[in-house]
This record gives sequence, C-alpha cells and structure tokens, in this order.
Amino acid sequence: MRASDLVGLTGTVELPFDATSRGKVRLLVKGTMVNFTAYTDEAKEFGLGEQVLVVSTEQNRLWVVSTDNLDQSSEVSRENRSQRLKEERES
Repeated sequence: MRASDLVGLTGTVELPFDATSRGKVRLLVKGTMVNFTAYTDEAKEFGLGEQVLVVSTEQNRLWVVSTDNLDQSSEVSRENRSQRLKEERES
C-alpha cells in the first residue's frame, strides 16, 4: 500500500484530537481495517466515532478534515447550481 492510496478515503476517529494534538483514525484499506496517526489544521475537536476525510499523508501520518464540512460544501454547491439554472431559465 502506498501512502497516496489513502488520500480520499474516509475513516473513523478512534482517539480524539484537535489542531494542537494528534489522534488515531481507522481506515478500511483494501479490505483491512488499519489504524493511523492523524493530524488536522481545522479549528475543531474530532471526537470518538466522527468521520474524517484523508486529504494528505506524510511519513505514515494522515492529515484529515471533517466530513461535516464536505456535506455543507456540497449543499452550498447544489444551491448555487440550482440558482444558476433558475436564472438561466428566466433570462
């Protein structure tokens, strides 16, 4: 397994952490559950059981973000697309 294979995977927090500490996350990698040390730059605390997205890797460490932000971004994008379509129809 290459570190680059992990980017884009989602995992579960096993040891809570925040931007000032490290934690542990569990990922399903090619059919096997694997624990990794995790870090984040986000200004939030990741609690036990929360879902995270791997955005980069460095020396067997994962950098992650909250999947909550992704859901919000997706919703905003859907609203923006809907608004653009509506404006195009009206013009």
